[in-house]
Amino acid sequence: MGGVPHVVRPTALTEEPVGAPLKIDQGDVIKVAALTEEPAGALLEIDQGDVTKGKISREDVADLCVSLLQQPAATGVTFEIKSTVPFSQPWAPETPAAARDWAAELAAAGLKRGVTGRTVDGVYTGKQPEAEALKQKAAAV
Repeated sequence: MGGVPHVVRPTALTEEPVGAPLKIDQGDVIKVAALTEEPAGALLEIDQGDVTKGKISREDVADLCVSLLQQPAATGVTFEIKSTVPFSQPWAPETPAAARDWAAELAAAGLKRGVTGRTVDGVYTGKQPEAEALKQKAAAV
């Protein structure tokens, strides 16, 4: 990854405040849902646009971070990840999880560079790249 760090920002259960500023234009930013001690292996949802709420196992996040060191397709993107298991339901698989193919999961998510979900100059960018959202705002004026 050219020595560019990955930033993991839990959206809950963290020492760092949720709204803490991040340098999003360098490396990857992973916004994870509430971290749990549940085992890895639940079905996961990868998204963009600052819309994810839920939970994810610490083990899955650790595995993803290690894998990202070898995933050039995810370089320079901001994305969110959570389990599809509702927060109110415990995840307790009957068998240990098989190794994930993170490259395939990230490719299937269709991640776009420049999507942060931030509000920039009064414009909520949502799932659009910031530059596109700002261009649309300028064209509407």
